[in-house]
Amino acid sequence: EIVWKIVGNKLIRQETVTADKDLTIKNWRFAVPTTAAQSRVEFVQNKRVDVFTGDEGTLKINADADWQYEVSHLAAGDSRLGKGVLRAIPLHLIMTADNLQLKARQPQRWQIEIEVASIN
Repeated sequence: EIVWKIVGNKLIRQETVTADKDLTIKNWRFAVPTTAAQSRVEFVQNKRVDVFTGDEGTLKINADADWQYEVSHLAAGDSRLGKGVLRAIPLHLIMTADNLQLKARQPQRWQIEIEVASIN
């Protein structure tokens, strides 16, 4: 189940994953492509916040999940991932988890918040 919300200047995506039987998701991945040229990481109240700044402004992205996951930034360079319709997509925020264990009828939840921190 996926629920989208707009709260002020934030886009929030909440997902609940429930399996009918025990199973393993071998590779869970979620990506946020950005046109930003710069990125940095902040910690606010012990939560990681990825901050992306570019010509259009600044995005702040944070996520929370019931499972452990890794976060990385991918510089797309001249690859297919870097080709946008109107302009380049140089940076991607990537979240991954390997061998995510789901137990039968035990919901697992995760959420991502994308905040427009400033507009240029």
